[in-house]
Amino acid sequence: MKPKYKWLQARDVWTDEEIDGSWAEDIPEGWYKAFGEQMIDELNNLLTKYCIEDNYKILQIKEKYGLLRWYDDGVPQYLCDEYYEWLDKYEALSVKTCIKCGKPATHTTKGYVVPLCDECK
Repeated sequence: MKPKYKWLQARDVWTDEEIDGSWAEDIPEGWYKAFGEQMIDELNNLLTKYCIEDNYKILQIKEKYGLLRWYDDGVPQYLCDEYYEWLDKYEALSVKTCIKCGKPATHTTKGYVVPLCDECK
């Protein structure tokens, strides 16, 4: 999949070489359906606002303990407040959204913690 934005291009975290795909593909399917494109567009607007989209690098995107985890190599101090507001918004949304289909989550599994709706449970 060709990434929508240059900074979404998947890269090897050790060599920084481009690899096939987009970091967006690592967002769990249900979360991507529910808010993935909006989340990416909002981050792009923030990166563009501060002219750092060419220097922004994602290291990993995944689910951990039922929560969206978005790892990057950091952002400049002057945009930290806005960046963490953006990240906190989507982390909070992820725990309330079914990781499989994107509907509102009504259950959280025990052990391997993931938010699920009634149908996906």
